[in-house]
Amino acid sequence: MCGLFGFSDLQHSLTEKQASALANSLARASAVRGQDATGIAYVQSGKLRIYKRPKPAARMQLRLPKGTTQLLGHVRMTTQGSEKKNYNNHPFRGALPGGDFALAHNGVLHNETSIRLRFNLPQTAVETDSFVAVQLLQSYGAVTPQTIAAMAEQLEGTFTFSILTSGNDLYLVRGNNPLSVWYYPATGVHLYASTPEILAAAVIPLPYLRGKVHQTVKVAEGEILCITAEGKMHRNHFSTERIDYRRFWQSLCWPYKKDTQKQRRDLTVTAHNMGFDPADVDWLSDCGYGEEEIEAALNDSDAFRALLSDACYEMLYY
Repeated sequence: MCGLFGFSDLQHSLTEKQASALANSLARASAVRGQDATGIAYVQSGKLRIYKRPKPAARMQLRLPKGTTQLLGHVRMTTQGSEKKNYNNHPFRGALPGGDFALAHNGVLHNETSIRLRFNLPQTAVETDSFVAVQLLQSYGAVTPQTIAAMAEQLEGTFTFSILTSGNDLYLVRGNNPLSVWYYPATGVHLYASTPEILAAAVIPLPYLRGKVHQTVKVAEGEILCITAEGKMHRNHFSTERIDYRRFWQSLCWPYKKDTQKQRRDLTVTAHNMGFDPADVDWLSDCGYGEEEIEAALNDSDAFRALLSDACYEMLYY
C-alpha cells in the first residue's frame, strides 16, 4: 500500500509559502498509507524536478519554488525493492525526446516480468514492479492519453498512477486502487490524494482551504484525467479487462462460497496493505486454499503472486 497526493494551482491562487505548506500537509496526511519513503515532482522553469528520500513525510520539509502550479507526490510502503536504494522510490523519472516525465504508482503489479520479456525492455537497477510502467511509456515514445491507455491496458494487478510531464501536464490514471480529487471553485485549486479522508485531514491546518466550499471530481475506474498546463481538463478511458480478470474467475467460484468473512477479515486487510486486491483472499479461499496457506503467502509478495498464478492455472486446466 502506498499513497498518491498533489495539487493543481494553474490560476496561481497560492503563495509560495502556502503551496509548500499544502505539499507538506498532503504528504503527512498521506503517511497513513506508507512511511518508508516520500517523494515529489514539479516543473521549475521548464525543467522537471524530482525530490525523494527514504524518510517518512513527518521527517521531510518540502519546499516548492515560486510559481509551482502542478505537484505530484508519493508516500511509499515498501513491497519490492529496498527503500534505502533511493532509485527504488517514487516518483520515477522517464526520459523521452520530447521531455522527461515523472510517474508514481499506488499498487502492486503481477506481470512486470512477462511485460519486460514481451516488449524486450532493458534490465535496470530499479528493483520495483512499478518501473515497468515508465519503461512502457518510454517504449511508446511519448506521454499522451493514448500511450497512457496502452500502458495501463498491459498491466495486471492493482494500480492507480499519477504522471507529470516536463510540459507541466498532470495525468491521474485511475485503475482499481482508490483516488479522490477535490476542486475549490473560488480559487481554481485541485487537490488529490488516495482517499477523501486524507484530503480532509490535510486541509485542517490550512486556513486558506479549511472549511472552504469544494466539489468532488469523480474519476472512474478505467479513466484518465488530464489537467493541462493551460488549465484545461480532458478525460480519456482505457480497458480494465486485464485488471478485472480475477473478478471473472472469482465469479466462477461463487457458487461454492462459504460465509467465512469474519475469519478472513485480517487476511483481507493484510492483502490490501500489501497492494493486492482484498477480493483475492476470498477467491483463493473459495478455490480451496486454506487460511494458513494464504496467510503464509502474504508474508512474501512474490509467494502470494505465485499462489494466485497457481490458482489461475488450476482453474484453467483442471
